[in-house]
Parts: sequence; structure tokens; C-alpha cells
Amino acid sequence: MPFAHADIFEQIISQIEPLQDEINELASQFSLTPQAETPAIELQVSFPHQATVEYILWGEAGLIVLRGKLPNVKDSGEASTSFPVTMRFSLSHELGEEVEDKKRRIEEIMDTEVDLFWSVPPVGHSDHVEVTLSFAYAPNTGQLHAYCACVLGMITGKVLAA
Repeated sequence: MPFAHADIFEQIISQIEPLQDEINELASQFSLTPQAETPAIELQVSFPHQATVEYILWGEAGLIVLRGKLPNVKDSGEASTSFPVTMRFSLSHELGEEVEDKKRRIEEIMDTEVDLFWSVPPVGHSDHVEVTLSFAYAPNTGQLHAYCACVLGMITGKVLAA
């Protein structure tokens, strides 16, 4: 007996193919290592079918967790191309007195494109920062690369990739 949800998994895989390609590019360009179980796909099998996908990438400065909520597959089998994504950066880096300037600069660059949430430690404990970006992911636009370059570049002070 074939798996009852095989067609749904095929649709999910086709939805995340562009995202998977961009994740592979990020890993290569920013020297990130995907966690072995990446991507993790979670499927809610009650109707309407809903799936989430999660990628965990490790780098020199810390980790990036990207979690997307895939759009529901319509009766025709087509789904919209954009979907909500949360990208969380958990980075260890000595920010010193510059943390507020870097925070403000990232907010200026990203403006209204993303919702930003910060977890900055108190003065004297500035060796770790967490930045969470929430945005509508659109495949093949380069936005993941731009967001990674902005956050990693600003926090670490390194130009990581062109």
C-alpha cells in the first residue's frame, strides 16, 4: 500500500527546492556548515495540510536557524511562491561599545523589509547577540544572501562575501 501522503511530500519538496538551493549557496559563500539533519520537515496531516521546514547552519561566529511555514497546497496542487520565514542569528562576537550603533545600522538597512527582534546582553557581557528576522521569503530574489551579509558583516565586522 503506497504512503497516503506521498503526493503531499512531493509537493513540499518542490516548494522547498528553491530555498534548498539558496541554503546551499549560503553555506558555500559564508563558510557555513549545515546540521546533518537539515532540513527538518514537519507536516501537520490534518486538513488543510501545513508544513514547516527548518535549516540549522553553523559558522565561525555562531549559528543561523531558518524556519519557514510553507503555504498550504491548494486543490489544484499549486501553492503561492512566497511564505513566512524566521531567520535567527545566534552569534558570539565581542561587540564592545559599538553594539547600539551596529543594531541601529542593521535596522536602517533592513528598514521595513523585515521585522527585527534583538537580544543584546547588558553592558559588560557583550560577547553574544541574537538577532531574529521575520519576513516573507520570495524564492530566487537573493534576499537570504543579503540578510546574511548584512547581519554577519555588521556583527562580526568582516565583509564575508560579495
